[in-house]
Amino acid sequence: MAGVDQNKVDKSTEEWLDGIEDRQDYGKWYCGHYHTEKRIDSLQIMFENFGVV
Repeated sequence: MAGVDQNKVDKSTEEWLDGIEDRQDYGKWYCGHYHTEKRIDSLQIMFENFGVV
């Protein structure tokens, strides 16, 4: 994000969630909130097509 010093951004929640993900065994991980439709490896980000898998 322009104008934001990323070195000062609190990333503790992301690090905590990454730790949870690292301990899981799953075939696919579904999430939303990012206002986009995108697939990255086993991660499926859903925005409008949440009924389509």
